[in-house]
Amino acid sequence: MIEKIHVHYDAATNEHTLKIRFQFPIVGDEYKVIDNNEKTRNYKIIEGDQVKEVRQSFLSKFSAKKKAVKRSSLATKSVTVE
Repeated sequence: MIEKIHVHYDAATNEHTLKIRFQFPIVGDEYKVIDNNEKTRNYKIIEGDQVKEVRQSFLSKFSAKKKAVKRSSLATKSVTVE
């Protein structure tokens, strides 16, 4: 189902961004019932997107200040998994 996951870290905002690419357009897809008889049900499928993007900050909601984090050279790069 998953074709690729791309992970990127933004040091300026302390956020990670994940872009998940699916093999099929299943993100936000839906179906709408056109005709609903007792014996048959006609519907139309509305395709969604293949990519879902998620952003997450790792700052604590309870902390007023940003904690210092030791970063390696790998922390500033993007990673793609296929």
